[in-house]
Amino acid sequence: MKAAEPLCRQLCAAAGTVVLSAPYSAALPDAVEALEWSADHSSELGEDSQRLVVAGEGPGGGVAAATALYARDQNWPSLHRQVLIRPSMRIGPVASSLRYGIRPATASVEGVASATVVTVTTDSTAEGGVRYAARLRRAGIEVVGLRYELGSFHRMPYNLDLSLHRNSKGQS
Repeated sequence: MKAAEPLCRQLCAAAGTVVLSAPYSAALPDAVEALEWSADHSSELGEDSQRLVVAGEGPGGGVAAATALYARDQNWPSLHRQVLIRPSMRIGPVASSLRYGIRPATASVEGVASATVVTVTTDSTAEGGVRYAARLRRAGIEVVGLRYELGSFHRMPYNLDLSLHRNSKGQS
């Protein structure tokens, strides 16, 4: 995934961990399969299965949110955090999300993993990300919100290091 490589490298450096990347066209079943595989093989990867993070950018942010909801509903695997970068929460009536019965824009968010939500002020997905973060906060979920001005987002690093290393109470 050449296009995703810079972001994956930044996430890897920020988290100090292995980052697995799914194809851009990955849908919810692919993301769930990747998450379950990661949990099953975490010791082989030298990782802690209790510190799994799902992440996505744009439409992948919506898929990551749906994957976090799926993990919560199944009580496995346990997620440490969801990182939603410019998330498009309108995965709407996509067959794969309906098959799982998950629509992040309308699903209950009670008990889902802590989140980092990155938005860009003039991006068309910004309000959806801001609304989703607000829903998470109202449900008592710890949220780190990072908001960038258009243009600055592409010139600076994502600054995810602090938000990825926090525990469930928001402490570093």
